[in-house]
Amino acid sequence: MPTNKEVCQALEAIKVEVASPDRNEQQRPLYLSDCGSVLAYIKLPNNDRIKAVFKSKSIKITPNSIDKYVGVNLNVDSSVFTDPEKQNLPFKSDYMFVALNIAERKAGREVTREWGQFHDTSIKTPMYKLAFMTNHERFRGSYITDILKNTVDSLSANIRADYCVNKDSKHPGLFLDESETNVQKLAKQAYPGYVKRYKKRSAKHNADEFIENAQGYEQIIRQNQKIYRQSAKLFIKECQIIQPKQLIVLGKVAQQVIRNMRADGLFDGRPDVVALVDDLIESQHYSNRGKGTSTVAFMNYLQELLKKTE
Repeated sequence: MPTNKEVCQALEAIKVEVASPDRNEQQRPLYLSDCGSVLAYIKLPNNDRIKAVFKSKSIKITPNSIDKYVGVNLNVDSSVFTDPEKQNLPFKSDYMFVALNIAERKAGREVTREWGQFHDTSIKTPMYKLAFMTNHERFRGSYITDILKNTVDSLSANIRADYCVNKDSKHPGLFLDESETNVQKLAKQAYPGYVKRYKKRSAKHNADEFIENAQGYEQIIRQNQKIYRQSAKLFIKECQIIQPKQLIVLGKVAQQVIRNMRADGLFDGRPDVVALVDDLIESQHYSNRGKGTSTVAFMNYLQELLKKTE
C-alpha cells in the first residue's frame, strides 16, 4: 500500500500530454495532480448534524442555507500530502471515485488551487452534492478523478456525441478505427450536431472558429480519438499509483466510457485494471437534476453508497 507522500509525488510527476490555458491564455503543462483530488474538506459536519440544525427551522436545506446556518468549507484539505506527520501514513485506497470530465466554468476553465479539482465552489450545487453523498469516514480521503482528461463540457450528452459512446458500446472499436473511411463517416454523422451546438453556444458566448463542413470536422474526430487513448493510459497510471480495491464510477456516461475502453482493448495487458472495471460500483452523478435530486436527496444517497460498499 503506498504512502500519502508516494501518491502525491507520483501524481505530481506524470505529465498529461494535453495542456491547459491559464488565465492569460498561455499554455501550461498539466500533471495528474491537476486532474484529480481527494474527498477531504476543510470543514464538513456529518449529514445528520447538518439535518439536525434545520429540524426546528421551516427552511429548505440548500447549499446556501447550509452556508448561512451551519457553515462549511469545501476547499480541499490536502494535509495528507502536506503535513509531515501524515505523509508517511498509508494512502486511503479502498475506493477510487471516477467521474466523466471537467465541467465548464463561467470564469475560465482552470482551477488554480493545488488539488482543487472537485472542490470548485464557484459551481456550488454539484460540489456540495458530491460532498454530501460521500460524507462518511469510509470515503473520506479517497482519490477522485475524471476518466476523460482535459475534456471540458458541462453536458454529458455532448460527451456521448463527441466520443461516439453509444455507437462504441454496440460496436467495440468503432470509435478508435482511424481509417480514413471510418473517420469520414464519423465526422459526417457528428457534424450536424456540432452545427446545432455551435449556434446555441455562439448565442451566449464567444465561440471558437466555426468549422465549415464535415471534412473539416474530421480533425476533431482524430483529436478526440487521441484524447480517448491517452485518457485510458493515464487512468491505468492512476490505478497503479492509488492501488484501489474498488472503483466507484459516477454517472451512466462515465460508466459507459470506462466499459467501452475495456471492450476496446485499452486495458489489455493490465488484468488488475480489467478486474476493477468489471467489478465497478455504479453511482449516480452529483450533477443530476430533476426529481429526486435535492440536497437532502443527495445526503440520503450516501446510505445507498454505504450499502453498495458493505
